[in-house]
Amino acid sequence: QYLLAVTPHGFFPWGVAVIIVELLQQGYLPNFVGASVLGALPVAGRILRFFGYQPATPKAISRCLKMEYPRNVTIIVPGGISEMFKIREDVEVSAANIRTGFVKLAAEHGAMLVPGYMLGNSQLYQVANGLLGQLFEQMSRRLRTSLNLFHGRWGTLLPYPHKLATALGEPIDTREIKDIEEAHTLWMDGLRRTFDLHKADFGWKDRQLFFDGEDMPSPPEDPLEAYTSLPTLSKL
Repeated sequence: QYLLAVTPHGFFPWGVAVIIVELLQQGYLPNFVGASVLGALPVAGRILRFFGYQPATPKAISRCLKMEYPRNVTIIVPGGISEMFKIREDVEVSAANIRTGFVKLAAEHGAMLVPGYMLGNSQLYQVANGLLGQLFEQMSRRLRTSLNLFHGRWGTLLPYPHKLATALGEPIDTREIKDIEEAHTLWMDGLRRTFDLHKADFGWKDRQLFFDGEDMPSPPEDPLEAYTSLPTLSKL
């Protein structure tokens, strides 16, 4: 059993699709977990379930981690909604360091825990920040779904054109590493090592990855910040 824990969520985790396509080509039928509201969508929900969608609940994830080949791979984005509100133009930020539930589930089922980084996923949309972003983050947590002011290409749902790749690190055998905190630390170390190993090939040689709570450089100045917290229109 494999639990692929990938980050960052960004406004929408399109990088998960990269993994799914690759796994399908290799003969797997992967599961991927997401906000419960996705499964309730009239048409899209049925399509998502066809491609392996499961709600992001402990019960559903546990069910996935009991499945046999070719459904023995499950993809999760542990940073979740929180990472949608930490998007920056200059650095990468992961909030998965404050989540250990996914590690506990992997350990309960003796799954191989795999760190993965979705390079480019944080740069596909412009989102609101500042006090307005904080307000939408609180609303998103209460409703357990992603809510924020945003725009993509031409002000639409289409993501901005940007390279996208997913790099996977070395698996962590939770049958051998049974301590949750130790396994979580190994996952974080593996995530950062994977990012640093592949960022230059992606064209991000000087880009840095920070975990939530770490000291980060101040964001670059934006002249619009003095007037608004709305998503910048500079890419439109």
